[in-house]
Amino acid sequence: MALVDRILTRGIGRLMTTISIDGPRELHDSMRGLPGSWDRGIETLRRLRAIRHRNFQVVAGMTLFAKNASSVDATIAAITAVIPDFERTDLHLNIGHESAHYFSNAGYLSGSAAHPVAEAIEAHRTAIANRLHPVRFLEDRYQALVGRYYETAQVSAALHGARLVDASSIRTGSCIRARSGTSRSAVSANRTSISARALEIAETKDARATVVNEHCPHCWTPCEAYPTILGNLARAVSPFAPSHD
Repeated sequence: MALVDRILTRGIGRLMTTISIDGPRELHDSMRGLPGSWDRGIETLRRLRAIRHRNFQVVAGMTLFAKNASSVDATIAAITAVIPDFERTDLHLNIGHESAHYFSNAGYLSGSAAHPVAEAIEAHRTAIANRLHPVRFLEDRYQALVGRYYETAQVSAALHGARLVDASSIRTGSCIRARSGTSRSAVSANRTSISARALEIAETKDARATVVNEHCPHCWTPCEAYPTILGNLARAVSPFAPSHD
């Protein structure tokens, strides 16, 4: 909480914090491999929700795999039992990915059924329906394309509207891809500033072309999806990604 308070005192435009809750207590602890992590996560969520600031929002984030896809409603009920004013709209869903670099879980999804995840997300999306809120709009567009991602393993990827920056460099493409080949660092950056020219060097352009031409591994995480949606609003609201009426 102290860190959130310090950030908010800096006068930033908006701060959104997500606490990972991947199921009711037993399921969450099993998936995380860390006994007691559910209780600590819920307590953190409860305490952060006590912060009243117009530019601050805290939500629970549930990453769906076949193992927990059927537990969305049970998760909401478990959280509500501890935090009575928690609502379905306070739970944000995303889908699990494999990454030897980022998650150290290469092969985890092999042979697992994807449709329970897509069905669970669509049921959650339908239950909430569209609301006139920018974050809700982005989440709805992201979730609307989950089914297609599982069917084709392809989506419009990053670098259309975003670049990823780590502590030492500008990184191209997805954060879950290893820093090699087309996903290697585009350029080393100064610790205190990033030159606009760095975004236009040949290596960055080559990496962007790789993504645009659909020659990269695809992923659909909110970190990449939301900036991509904002950079392609016309496509995001097209009939291809229908909204709820």
